[in-house]
Amino acid sequence: ASHHAETFLSGSYDGTVAIWDGRSSDYKPLQVLKDAKDSVTAVLVEQQEQPEGNLAKIRTASVDGVLRTYDLRKGLVEADDCGSPVTGMALTKDRECVAVSCLDGTIRLVQADSGELLNTFRGHKAGNFSLDVGILANDSTIISAGEDGTCHLYDLVQAHRIQALQVSPGRPTCSLATHPKISSM
Repeated sequence: ASHHAETFLSGSYDGTVAIWDGRSSDYKPLQVLKDAKDSVTAVLVEQQEQPEGNLAKIRTASVDGVLRTYDLRKGLVEADDCGSPVTGMALTKDRECVAVSCLDGTIRLVQADSGELLNTFRGHKAGNFSLDVGILANDSTIISAGEDGTCHLYDLVQAHRIQALQVSPGRPTCSLATHPKISSM
């Protein structure tokens, strides 16, 4: 969504991302992005005022395994194939990296601008459910939900598991949230 709730976005099972005018009573979106070949599972918006011009990007993840970045100011779309259906994503605070949770049980850390794979994280149970991923506010730790009722914490740089937290024994932990300023869940 925009800073002043002027626009908001929705990702859908039909593979589209709709951009809506929050101030209008119109029932039609301003724009519809139709590039995904399967359900859209996550949408992130980046907005930042910069001396060389404002930054406005939309990042989408999809079951088709592709992470897409739409640069609205330049009118460009970039697609990075993750090799497995993507169920969640999180952006580092410095906007340099994206953590991508995939259905194959791997979290992939990719460089945000180039799509280069920087690291992989394994150890959490996955394969049947859409699982969230998060990054702590200090960009030091990646957190993954798990199908076995756990949340796994990984060192972002070293890619090793720091801790596994038992959250809901016997039931999948599908969703999680990190604090935007404090390094906690």
